[in-house]
Amino acid sequence: MSKSVWKAFYDDQKEERWLNQMSAKGLALTKYTWMHYRFEDSTPGEYIYRIELLDKDIKSKEGMAYIDFLKQNGVEFVTSYMRWVYLRKKAADGPFEVYSDNESKLAYMKRLSNFYLPLGLVLAIMAIAQLAWIIPGIGSGEYLWIANAVGFVVAGALGGVLLSLWARYHRQIERLKRDKVVYD
Repeated sequence: MSKSVWKAFYDDQKEERWLNQMSAKGLALTKYTWMHYRFEDSTPGEYIYRIELLDKDIKSKEGMAYIDFLKQNGVEFVTSYMRWVYLRKKAADGPFEVYSDNESKLAYMKRLSNFYLPLGLVLAIMAIAQLAWIIPGIGSGEYLWIANAVGFVVAGALGGVLLSLWARYHRQIERLKRDKVVYD
């Protein structure tokens, strides 16, 4: 039997934890599209899930080679959305970490940081631009400023979330760099 769930995540780590909780309940992910997850019944806890942001599109030569490499190492490609890939491995095969060494973790955290920072900055700039339209509109008798106020709140909130994710990954990068110095 299959199950469909509509759910929004802005945090890939929370999304990954949720997918593993669904697996523990006996639901195996089969497909993801924007905010829409499809599951099928499975043995509870059968799979461990990981989500990864690829450096290049999955259909690129590098993306396809990477997926082939993962498959050779017992990792199953489940689905993808844009540059995000959803991976799983049988829990019976032991722990599943995509990045096991400091260097690869550091490179991945930099990729995430470089993904979230520009998006967050664009949304923050959009919020400021909306603010520039709100202030002169208040008291003018026209109500377009209300739409701009909504745009300001939405863009500001989304920009804030993305910039907070960037800050989290930036802190993780700094921690990994410190750890690298200690171990080197």
